[in-house]
Amino acid sequence: MNSLKVSLVLSLILISTGCSVGPSFNETAAPATRQDTALVYVYRVGKGLDLSHGSINITVDGNDVVSIDNEGFTSFYLKPGPHLFVAKWSIMSKPRFEGDHFDPKRLSISLEAGKKYYINYFIHRDSEPNTILETNSLVGKAFSKTHIISAGLILENERTGLANLSICSYQNNDID
Repeated sequence: MNSLKVSLVLSLILISTGCSVGPSFNETAAPATRQDTALVYVYRVGKGLDLSHGSINITVDGNDVVSIDNEGFTSFYLKPGPHLFVAKWSIMSKPRFEGDHFDPKRLSISLEAGKKYYINYFIHRDSEPNTILETNSLVGKAFSKTHIISAGLILENERTGLANLSICSYQNNDID
């Protein structure tokens, strides 16, 4: 019986810590910039109270790249030129009762070879805490006002991008 309890506790620890979390940004070697491609970082860091559940699917030019978790990041190289980045929640993980804030978001940018780009799926939430009714029931959440101010893909400058990446953990992508 003791070994059963130990196995159960270890299983719960593994489940709660997650299996897809990689090394932090600060623990990974930064990819080198290349003169023939652009280096792109995609990550998910928001502002306001935590909205960390679920992951959002990121595509580039219609091709799946990554399903990014809160405070997750990935990096990859793309050829120079125009590209369309799309962030779309799956039906199962899309936050409910938040209006159209979590509909697919698009970002079109033209990449230049030899440059770095920092793309954040950003959720901006107000600082109001959830009410007890919102926290404990879907009905309460359905009738409350949304706490989301905005959500979408944004291109950030290097200073802001590096600051946001410093709290992120690496996630594999489908381009590697």
